[in-house]
Formats: sequence, C-alpha cells, structure tokens
Amino acid sequence: MKASWRKAGGGNAAQPPPAGNQRCTGGGACATLEAMNDGNRSLFVLLSGRGSNFIAIHEAIASGGLNASIAGVLSNVPDAPGLLKAREFGYPVHSIPHKGMDRRAHEREVEKVIDAAAPRFIVLAVYMRLMWPEFIGKYLHRILKIHHDLLPS
Repeated sequence: MKASWRKAGGGNAAQPPPAGNQRCTGGGACATLEAMNDGNRSLFVLLSGRGSNFIAIHEAIASGGLNASIAGVLSNVPDAPGLLKAREFGYPVHSIPHKGMDRRAHEREVEKVIDAAAPRFIVLAVYMRLMWPEFIGKYLHRILKIHHDLLPS
C-alpha cells in the first residue's frame, strides 16, 4: 500500500515530507518531523483508565526503543489505575476531575498543567474526553491520539 501524506489545509501532497537536511514548508507531517529534530521529544500523557498505552510508551522509553521522555501524566479520573502506575514509575502525576466542571473550564485547567511541563507532544492515551477546538488549535501538530474505539455517548 502506498503512503499518503496530507498537506496543511487538506489535500494530498505529491511527495512525502523531505528527509535529512531538506526543509519542510507544508506544515502537517513536516511540522511534526521538524519538531522531532529539535531534540525535545518530551511527552505529556493524558489518560482516563488502566494506562496500558501509557505503560507501553514507558516501557519503550525504558528499553531504549523510543527516544523520548515523559514530562507528566494527567487524568480526569482521580483513581485511574494508570495514574498509580505513573506514580510508581516516578513521573509527575496530576488529577483534574471533570465532574461538576464546565467542559472548557476543565480543559483550561488541563492546559495549565501541560504548559507548566512544557512538553513537545501531548499523547491522548485513551483519554475519554472530547477536546474543544481551542485545545486542538493550541497544540496543533503536537497531539497523538491513541484509542481503540469511539468515545461513548
């Protein structure tokens, strides 16, 4: 199967992002590749449950298979098992329960924690919250969403 690269603003690019010392100019995948080349490969992980994807990321980093670091872990569920594992691994752990909070107000609190950690990428590792366009726009080309299924209604 042939790879398809997306240009910023939609449409398929004729070529994949340039490699080596060539400069990307189209945004999208190019922006992500350039970000990876700046040396800052810190990740901030958001999760809502067991944290199996987070644990896999941690193990890949620990084994040397992934050249990155984890700047922190946050959950909207205070007793999420993934937070307990993050604490065991020694990562900064944050819990911001969403119950009783306006959705955008909750998200702003999450943004404050992420911004204080200054990660390069945000990993939504089965984070069971819909994100506002303002959040997506703020971290454009820096979000990786890992989820096995659709969000519940």
